[in-house]
Amino acid sequence: MQNIGYQLVDVCNRNKFEVVTKIIKSWLYSWMQPWQCETEKEYNISKSLLFAYMQSLEVVSVMGQQNASRIFQFIRENVEPHESHYCFHKRKTVRHYDTFVNSAHEGTNNGLKNSAAPVLPQYTIDQSASVLTKNASVNTLAKELAAGQQSIRHKLWSDLPTSKHLNTLGESLIVKEWELHKAYGLERVALDTFHVKHCNPKPVMVKQSAPIPLFQRVRLVKICRRRLYCSCEYFCRIGLPCRHIMCILTAICPEYKGVTHHDVSVVWWSIYSLCGYSKSNNNERFHEVSTLCESLRNHDVDGPLLPLSNKLADIPVVTDVSSKFKVHPAECYCSNYSKSTILQAMAKAGFSNNVEVNPPAQFSQETILSDRTDNITFPSFEDQDFALNRSTKSFYECIIPLSKEIANVLDSSNLQDDGNELLLYMSTFLARKRGQLSAQSSSHNNGSSVVSVCALSNKRRKTHGTKPA
Repeated sequence: MQNIGYQLVDVCNRNKFEVVTKIIKSWLYSWMQPWQCETEKEYNISKSLLFAYMQSLEVVSVMGQQNASRIFQFIRENVEPHESHYCFHKRKTVRHYDTFVNSAHEGTNNGLKNSAAPVLPQYTIDQSASVLTKNASVNTLAKELAAGQQSIRHKLWSDLPTSKHLNTLGESLIVKEWELHKAYGLERVALDTFHVKHCNPKPVMVKQSAPIPLFQRVRLVKICRRRLYCSCEYFCRIGLPCRHIMCILTAICPEYKGVTHHDVSVVWWSIYSLCGYSKSNNNERFHEVSTLCESLRNHDVDGPLLPLSNKLADIPVVTDVSSKFKVHPAECYCSNYSKSTILQAMAKAGFSNNVEVNPPAQFSQETILSDRTDNITFPSFEDQDFALNRSTKSFYECIIPLSKEIANVLDSSNLQDDGNELLLYMSTFLARKRGQLSAQSSSHNNGSSVVSVCALSNKRRKTHGTKPA
């Protein structure tokens, strides 16, 4: 996206143009990632704000109306038609472990080309099949060894009850959720329903690098047949209890030390990984354990179990829910945009009463970008912010593109005098800077002005076989 109309942007705005394109890319990726747009309404809000951001005065003044129209057309024609494939809210309840890729075969294709024994173009079908089979055997053996090591390794960095039973990745995710649950509060709004929300949210402000909408939601946790279910659907996606459920378990059971491996999906058990990669084991006992793990996988748990010794009855049911724990529409959960701004942007993008309507036949990027919504406040670009952005690049990367463009302009316009003036200025500048550097180096070397013309090298110098003077 950065190459779209890059040469059409003024030289003074190109650093800002790079920042704008990065923001738009991150905005698009936020629709695919967890904890960003979890419902269809939040997705519509984010999309409407993106369209309003692209037609704002700050963005149009940087990239120009033509570039803004081209990017908008790209999103309309190449991104929106694939909403059913990339939107996170459409797979929120599916066990996908929060992964998102363009194709499931990307890793396979990369392994074919860049592995230690790749499939070369000159190979026949038989040779290619033989190489693929050998690579698969090597990968399976490596995973089997890793699973065996995890099954006997004790995780000293975790003191939870699951540390001896889960693999390293599963235990690290559990530890993360356990550490985060302490910052949440709850209210019991019904006999089987709790409202959970972050109690100490950090102040969220609209930043130059992050105008993407942020939502701070109220989670609903319900108890059904002693199982706890959270509206964040973390257990459905990952197979592990979330921080909201842990917050309720610690409130109900003061002596609660953490979830057990019985409250976790069997796919995270170390023994499950060991059995899955060790099909070649001829031990009869081992095959029995493998069959049991497979049966548990087919009848997996759907949520953590409420302990028998609990103090659920001691938590009162509130009749008047406090404002912090009340459930509001999605536009009220956005922390860096006001409700009026969101409704105005959604109305401009073709939504009515927060519900998407079919756009009219004349609805196109021209009609969207024709009227600019200047009364919507978006991040402004300050010089010091872009100075920080330029510091991440070397001067060589910044000067070379400008030098090429200056040369093209001078050659095409036949501006001989201007070119000579520029060369004279550059030569004078280099001579002055070299003189300053030479003066500094001579002062550091106690008056010595001898400078070696050889390039710096780490090669060891020859010292043997030489005679002293």
